[in-house]
Amino acid sequence: MNNDLERFISFTEREVFDKDQELENKLYESSTDNFSFIDLYCYYGAVDCFKLLRTKFKSEITQTCLQFSFLGRNQEIMSGCLKYQTPNEE
Repeated sequence: MNNDLERFISFTEREVFDKDQELENKLYESSTDNFSFIDLYCYYGAVDCFKLLRTKFKSEITQTCLQFSFLGRNQEIMSGCLKYQTPNEE
């Protein structure tokens, strides 16, 4: 996933778009988890797409978002997540 805002906007304008859809993504070999768009944009550091989900769709920032934001290393996304979530000890 990259930070292609123009393409993502086009994708979100389709009738079938579901901001809460979970995608299967093999972030690591043994991963069997599904992740939301906002989770994945946090992980990949795609700040423009992250902002679109927050402003247009009011996507919730979860603990997963916060954890992934640190992995993605985008300061702006990390700051945004820290406004709504507190790091846990895991």
